[in-house]
Amino acid sequence: SSGINAEYGGGLFTSAVVMTGLSFLYSYFQYVPDSCLAAIIIVAVYPMIDFRKPFYFWTVSKKEFLVWSVCFVLILAFNIEIGIIAAIIVEIAMLMGRNMWPIIKIQHLSDGTYLFKIDGALWYLGAFTVKEKLCSMINGTFHKDNPALGPKVRDIVMDFTTVSFADTTGLDKITEAVVLGAKKDVRVVGYGMLDRIKKSSAQQGLLKVMPIENSRGEALQSLEFITDSSSHPGITIESSNLVTNDIRVRGGSGSNYQPLSHASTPETD
Repeated sequence: SSGINAEYGGGLFTSAVVMTGLSFLYSYFQYVPDSCLAAIIIVAVYPMIDFRKPFYFWTVSKKEFLVWSVCFVLILAFNIEIGIIAAIIVEIAMLMGRNMWPIIKIQHLSDGTYLFKIDGALWYLGAFTVKEKLCSMINGTFHKDNPALGPKVRDIVMDFTTVSFADTTGLDKITEAVVLGAKKDVRVVGYGMLDRIKKSSAQQGLLKVMPIENSRGEALQSLEFITDSSSHPGITIESSNLVTNDIRVRGGSGSNYQPLSHASTPETD
């Protein structure tokens, strides 16, 4: 009935006419042959049949074609309710699968510097996958399995431009990986994080261990200001602004802010 209403523009007036007819003419409908009623239904439903739709789903998205196929087959085999419920379950399972195994893109930018891009939401279903991939890069196991990427990982630039949502578990796992990177002398910076996620990261504590910049260029530039405190005792890293996140390095003796390069970074970088 919803499809018929959408096809023929059913509204308040049409509903009033139908209810009036059913109220006063219902007794006369019993004399209408079933074949006539079936013909009325066929004529009303026929414009909603689109044989091009399955081919469109197959061309554009195989996953959508799978959902349509499940719904179509189960409706023909059983009834509408089972078909619709099964299609909803398949769609939810596919959505959870995409978030449990988010798309992670790794690109070699320069000598020892790699781009780590998360495509999708950063929440508890996929947080462990992201942490595992980050830790494998930091520990060197990922590089051993993919030697064609380039030299050993020294710096990681995390791209958050396509992350639309992040929960506490996702931020916690990123923080744990960044802390591990500090122990392994691997610097991690990020950029492109939405303001609401950045605010949550500040409250959660991620910004205390990883600077977040506005663009990739600023993130690469900030690597020249980040220094391992183990190589330079008495030096702390501060985030002076939550929005722009200007990163400066302060000497432990109370001196002015001074940019310091990484101890292991060649002067030619």
